Amino acid sequence: MKPKNATGAFIASVILHGGLAGLAILLMLFKPPEKPEPAIFEMVSIPEQTDTTEESVDIAFEPLPAEPVVIPIPEPIPEPPPVVEKKPEPKPEPKPVEKKPEPPPKQISYEEFVKKQGAPKEQKPRPVAPKPITVPKIDTSRILDNLRNIMVDTTSLSRMSQSEMNALDAYFARLREQLKRAWAKPEGLSDRLQCDVQFDVSSSGVLSGARVVSASGNPEFDRSVLAAFAAVRKFGPTPDGRSYPARVTFRMTD
Repeated sequence: MKPKNATGAFIASVILHGGLAGLAILLMLFKPPEKPEPAIFEMVSIPEQTDTTEESVDIAFEPLPAEPVVIPIPEPIPEPPPVVEKKPEPKPEPKPVEKKPEPPPKQISYEEFVKKQGAPKEQKPRPVAPKPITVPKIDTSRILDNLRNIMVDTTSLSRMSQSEMNALDAYFARLREQLKRAWAKPEGLSDRLQCDVQFDVSSSGVLSGARVVSASGNPEFDRSVLAAFAAVRKFGPTPDGRSYPARVTFRMTD
């Protein structure tokens, strides 16, 4: 048997070693952080440049800029698609209704028609009253006065019809206008001057024998009137193919 003192010393040794081991573990867990080793920069010489101009280059170490703050750009809002109006679809045209041809009327004979409808009555035409024809009245007195003033011999006027007098009056009216257009009025004379000239008109319209039968009292005026007859030598055949002695009055106011 071992003595009691040896047993107690063994237990005390075990406890002491256990405490030291625990202390060592705690020191390892709570070990302070080690200081970083200082950085060592080594200066290296720059190799010589091949360029003929030798320049010294100073290398400066600048601090790195701080990282820029990137602000995100919002994406643009897409535009809505355009509204496309739908065109109305054309309505189908209605199909034309085909009309069935009507059957031709049944033809019957005249005897059958008389049996059914009876004999047709004869219709007498209604008398139509003739419409009155209005004839414009012609002022024959004016035509007679014009012809009496132009024609020297008026005995043939009583034997003329109305149409012949109208044609003769229109012929002498055109002849008078032609003479007045050919007349060159002298200037600076009185407006009261007038003269009558008598001449002959053949059936072919040739003017001849012009002479002053009622002078104006101014020889220059009378000569200008006769010069108009010399300018108009032939006018045109008379409407009835007869020759007439005629006269025309020339006034300064015409």
